[in-house]
Amino acid sequence: MYSLEYFGGCPHLKEPPCNINRGPGPCYGYVCDNPSAECVVNGDGDPECVCPSCVNAGHLPVCGVIGVKMSTFHSECSLHRAACKANVPYEVVQQSKCTEEPATCTRVPVFRMFIDENDCVSETKVELHDCQGSCGDIPDDCCLPRTSNIISFMVRCPNGQYKKHYEPVPASCYCHL
Repeated sequence: MYSLEYFGGCPHLKEPPCNINRGPGPCYGYVCDNPSAECVVNGDGDPECVCPSCVNAGHLPVCGVIGVKMSTFHSECSLHRAACKANVPYEVVQQSKCTEEPATCTRVPVFRMFIDENDCVSETKVELHDCQGSCGDIPDDCCLPRTSNIISFMVRCPNGQYKKHYEPVPASCYCHL
């Protein structure tokens, strides 16, 4: 019997997802098109990509990123499911609720894996920044970068080569009316 930890904390799976199945089987080496889907063996014995159902996943809040938006989710499984339904990768930022959005427009650190247009990916989380917070009572106000800095970090490309990537990140923020 496999533990829930073996299933990534999602008890809905009856068999281990293939992204952690290291032995031979229908899912071995099978890659899902959806970066957040899991490969499971269907009733016919074929690999099938599915989003987690998260039934009985419990309520252990996590702070996660889907795309560029950081939010609190009921559980890691609900974060995983939301990313799967959006067909995008996800990132757990912390094993607790996200800190609240700043009361005023400000620059906040955001740590995430980085993927460029050529599918080259950082091997660790990169400290990028977002402009977040309130800009007053007018609903169309936007908290935007005023100035930026360029940061550099190494990424690994699908061909196995490493290259240095340069990315602009907000240095200061302002409310755009």
